[in-house]
Amino acid sequence: ASLLIGRTGPERPVAARVADLLPIPLDAADADPDDWSHGWSAAVAALATSDLDAARAAFDALYSTFPGELAPKLALAAVAECAADDEGAQHYYALVATVDPSWADAAFGLARTRLRAGRRAAAVAALHAVPTSSSAYIAAQRAAVEATLLRHDTGAADDDELRAAAALLERLDLDPLTTQRMRVAVLEAAVDRVDASTGPGAPVLGCTWEGRALRLELERSLRRLAKLTPDQAEKITLVDRANSAHPRTLR
Repeated sequence: ASLLIGRTGPERPVAARVADLLPIPLDAADADPDDWSHGWSAAVAALATSDLDAARAAFDALYSTFPGELAPKLALAAVAECAADDEGAQHYYALVATVDPSWADAAFGLARTRLRAGRRAAAVAALHAVPTSSSAYIAAQRAAVEATLLRHDTGAADDDELRAAAALLERLDLDPLTTQRMRVAVLEAAVDRVDASTGPGAPVLGCTWEGRALRLELERSLRRLAKLTPDQAEKITLVDRANSAHPRTLR
């Protein structure tokens, strides 16, 4: 989930880290142990050293051996993403996520590749598909809010997307610091949107859809966030942002 929102958009996984985390095919015991274990070890070793071509070839052979298994598909998706082949990565991530939506790593990967392709709504849909039974459900819902607000090649969220993200945030059970950070992000997006809006709209996070009201709520939220953050330098920055958010009155 942490890869979804980077400084310049979704980040790519690190090959060596993927090698450490890949699951092992569940029905591997039904195959010749020498064949599958050697092939899997070779594929993981290649990935660990960032030999992506060798890793892809080895995992592709395992995919042929275990066509019904999700682990080789997830491995191929991750290798393709590491190699900047988002089309290939998207294909394999979608295969995994469609067969078993509880494999949240596939949902996050699918969201990343869709965001890079400028398909924000489809990325959010992939995250919403993670079931409530998954241990990553809350992380996926939070990521759906963050993906909606992400300003990358997808452009800014429209009013409906923004309100949907705000409503989702209100339903999430997050720690106070995270909640306040995300509240600030939603309000900042709302301030930008209301400036371009041509008419009235429904409230956002309980705040009237009006420029002055949204700026005042953003200011209050930034000050609340400043009180919660443990970093002194960040506190000062947040207070400065709160001061800047205060609506100006013409005299």
